[in-house]
Amino acid sequence: MSVYYATPASPARYVVAESPVWDAQNSRLLWVDVEVGNVFVGRLSDGMVETSAHYEIGDKIGAVVPVTTALSLLQRRIDSSS
Repeated sequence: MSVYYATPASPARYVVAESPVWDAQNSRLLWVDVEVGNVFVGRLSDGMVETSAHYEIGDKIGAVVPVTTALSLLQRRIDSSS
């Protein structure tokens, strides 16, 4: 039986960070913090993810996808209380 151990890839904390996607063309990682409505861009360095940019969308967001040199919103969730 194999045993695997998980280690944090970043000291940063998020409310609900999810939907990571690797942008191979630009050698970067993209992910979202769903509840806060932020899109993050990071680089891999020595086994850790270093945030290099973030974009405040201002509303809940589900995912992003890389599109050439820009970020495109794939899914946008609207808070039902709005």
